[in-house]
Amino acid sequence: MKIRVSDISEEGKSLKGHQAEGWVREHLDIGPEDVFLPHGELLYDLRLVRAVRKVELKGTSSLVWTTQCGRCLTELDYVTDITLKEAFLPSEEFRVPTETAVDLEEEDFINSFYHDDEIDLGRFLLEQHLLALPMVLHCPEECALPHAEGASENYDDAPSLPSNPKWNEGLKKLKTDWTKK
Repeated sequence: MKIRVSDISEEGKSLKGHQAEGWVREHLDIGPEDVFLPHGELLYDLRLVRAVRKVELKGTSSLVWTTQCGRCLTELDYVTDITLKEAFLPSEEFRVPTETAVDLEEEDFINSFYHDDEIDLGRFLLEQHLLALPMVLHCPEECALPHAEGASENYDDAPSLPSNPKWNEGLKKLKTDWTKK
């Protein structure tokens, strides 16, 4: 999903659409260890305005992810709805000699850069969605796990939990080691 800066007219350019789930998975480096997996289309409604070589982007985007509760491992859907406001500058104009001390202003941190008259909007959108993900997600309601206050000391009384093959081997070993003490 790349756009040429020279194709953005003086009136600007509106982009509204979606990218299929397959496209999203293909453009993210997803491995079996990843906790969040994209589930569904990447939706976007964007407006690009060009002023000479600077491009300002405003808009919204959303993407649904599948993950697990960090406590009980129940499968959950999580939506990243993001509001975007970004300025893109040509990377050639941002060259600072390494020997020169530079004082950065707040606005220096809200700019992105493009190469060779081309902005990779797809990559930018996916990065913004990844940045919007929480570190750990929990069930919206109370989990099925016993809580510290009033929790049973007999772990066999705990409610049955969904099985996660990644954790089963380690949990069995931990339980065995724990009961030997």
